[in-house]
Amino acid sequence: MIKVLLLLLSFWIFSDLIYSNDHPWGWASVNAEGVNGTTGGAGGTVVTVSNQSDLEFYANKSGSYIIQISGRINISPMGKDIRVGANKTIIGLGVDAEINGGVLAVESTSNVIIKNLIIADTVTDDWDGKDNDYDGIRIRRSHHVWVHHCTIRRHGDGAIDIVNGSRYVTVSYCVFEAHNKTMLIGGSDGETFSVENPHSVTLYRNWFKGTTQRHPRVRFGKVHVFNNYYSDMGQYGRQMGFTTWTGYAIGFGVDAKIVSQLNYFENVDRPTDRFDNSSRPAYIIDVGSVFVNSGSFTEQTTGTSWVPVDKYHFETIPAADVKSYVMLNAGAGRMNQDLGDGIYRGSGDLIDQLMLFEFSNAENWSVQNNFTFGKTVYGDRDFTILSVPEELEGKEWVSTAMNSRTNNTLDKYAAISLLSDGVVYVVHPNRVTEKPEWLSGYENTGLEVAVKESATVTRILTVFKKNVSAGVEVDLGINSNDGTTSTLMYFVIVDGEVSSSLTSPLESINCLHILQTGSGVKVEINVHTPGDFIVEIFDSKGRVVDLLHAGWKNSGSYSYDIIRGKYQRGLYVVRMRSSTLIQHAKFVL
Repeated sequence: MIKVLLLLLSFWIFSDLIYSNDHPWGWASVNAEGVNGTTGGAGGTVVTVSNQSDLEFYANKSGSYIIQISGRINISPMGKDIRVGANKTIIGLGVDAEINGGVLAVESTSNVIIKNLIIADTVTDDWDGKDNDYDGIRIRRSHHVWVHHCTIRRHGDGAIDIVNGSRYVTVSYCVFEAHNKTMLIGGSDGETFSVENPHSVTLYRNWFKGTTQRHPRVRFGKVHVFNNYYSDMGQYGRQMGFTTWTGYAIGFGVDAKIVSQLNYFENVDRPTDRFDNSSRPAYIIDVGSVFVNSGSFTEQTTGTSWVPVDKYHFETIPAADVKSYVMLNAGAGRMNQDLGDGIYRGSGDLIDQLMLFEFSNAENWSVQNNFTFGKTVYGDRDFTILSVPEELEGKEWVSTAMNSRTNNTLDKYAAISLLSDGVVYVVHPNRVTEKPEWLSGYENTGLEVAVKESATVTRILTVFKKNVSAGVEVDLGINSNDGTTSTLMYFVIVDGEVSSSLTSPLESINCLHILQTGSGVKVEINVHTPGDFIVEIFDSKGRVVDLLHAGWKNSGSYSYDIIRGKYQRGLYVVRMRSSTLIQHAKFVL
């Protein structure tokens, strides 16, 4: 019954995540022992440190501090404890902040956050951890600790050890690599303090990357492990020649109570290993995980069960998406605050950040500059831009993934925000006649973009626009209501100038029409402002096949008959160009 309940809870709609880098999910979010969640040094003094002396001083100083790490701090002597006191946030600046050669010691304290740091190199030649017991982070007799977006590698003992009854701990979005004994929860079977104060730990969206064992190994208490990616267990030790062992992922020891949920195991010979005994049995179940070239997961239900959702709020992504999501998003230097729990895919001069929620194709979305003729439209297809309205020439834009179009179950594929007030243009395929609901907030400009699909096929997309304010999240929804593959995927263009109209007030956006006739088609042009116009026809290969007009036109209506048989059968595009406007229309003969 418990597994059924967990499985149902696993399939919440994951596009509505409310996750933030400022607040954890899991045990660290729970109000207990006089602490309301884990807030670290929030509201306290902000300091920036770049040397060991300042780090040691502020990390253990009384009061609330946000301690920003700038660059790499080498700790001497190797393995020295950097004591971290209560109400502290230690956060790395940028992508290369590092604590090298030291141990962050969180001992007999509470309310500590450690995030966006590389923590590395307390290991000597003793890969097996018998000559020294230097950890990367050691959490002992403490509560309300959150470790987030860290990359931890090459330590003498544990990458993170959580022992002596430490509780209300969350470890999220971390990468563990080049390491043997990765994470111990509960130091020994005779640890009496842990019996009296059982551990409570949540691990989510971490990447255990080729490490060997203890991911985690658990004694005493409730541990929830969800949406983590386990890959190539034991690879590091084997490659370094230390061992031939293939290691294991999750070890369950005495009085452990483990819920594994929607994880992704790849090249893991032993997803579990047993260290309990019959008098103090462990409880361990798995719900919905993916196993690729991996062994079987051993479940044991003789111990005491528990249900995570009864204890705290959390939300999941499908197990099949965990690998791609975690690989792109976990580790130091990948912390993005504003647009929720998506995959960060870049920024530009105007786009603050692009976040993807359609995880399976996220790597093929990107921010590009200079939207113009000949650009490749999609990250997973070689389709190119054939024609561009003058108003959009040279703008910043978002190249999307063609394969995203098949997903019609999400509320949004992606989201962007702009650094200044501006306009978001969605260039949407004409073949999707029933537009998705999210586009109802956009204005149809009447402008069109032609995309070359192949040597013989050209597709037309219409430009929709919406003015947006700086910093406001703009959701980019589904391509079509039915997820059809018979049409192109939309893409996005942005401009830093708020637009009331793409054309001058006297130039209608409906100045070019195609009318079907019995003998072919009629090209009809309505000119509202006199001026020089060029009207020409392109074939599906982008070649000019006819020039209908070049020169001055007064206000009025003009028409041109295209008689069937004049051109070969196929798709054609009419382009009308003036000094302020380019318009396209297509027809088929």
